[in-house]
Amino acid sequence: GPENNRCTPVDLAALHVVGGVALARECLITSHAVAGVRVSGKHSRVLLDSTRILSCAAIGVWATDEGEAQLRECEITGSGAAGIYVGDVGGAGFVHARGCRLQRNRGAGAAGVAGRLRLDDCEILRNGRHGVEALESLRVRIDAGQISENCGSGIEVQGHRPDGPERI
Repeated sequence: GPENNRCTPVDLAALHVVGGVALARECLITSHAVAGVRVSGKHSRVLLDSTRILSCAAIGVWATDEGEAQLRECEITGSGAAGIYVGDVGGAGFVHARGCRLQRNRGAGAAGVAGRLRLDDCEILRNGRHGVEALESLRVRIDAGQISENCGSGIEVQGHRPDGPERI
């Protein structure tokens, strides 16, 4: 049974896209593993449309190693850490969320350390840390939306070099 499996936790996700493209439309995703959705590796892309990602053990959507996630009108609620996380393990990722709701995650609504994060018209509410947390070299662009009632700052930026504006 599952209790006898010996898996590397970082590899576990309800949906893991490596070297391909996946589309989830109007789905419900939950996971006791590290992530609900993970996209990793060059030429890897996941498209989530009107999908609910609920109560994941750590991260709702995680993009690493040049992987790309596109979210439209999705809800990410109740993750053990961040709703969205960009970067880490083998490198930078990219996430573009449009019209999404990131709420009641134990960590930040959206966070990361390397790559790009774009949030268009998203609601980021009642998360256990900052609404958006940009660390190290993560580039963030936010157009419209609402960021409120989070336990930390609405937007927290740490560790960035003053390279000036960059197109995201």
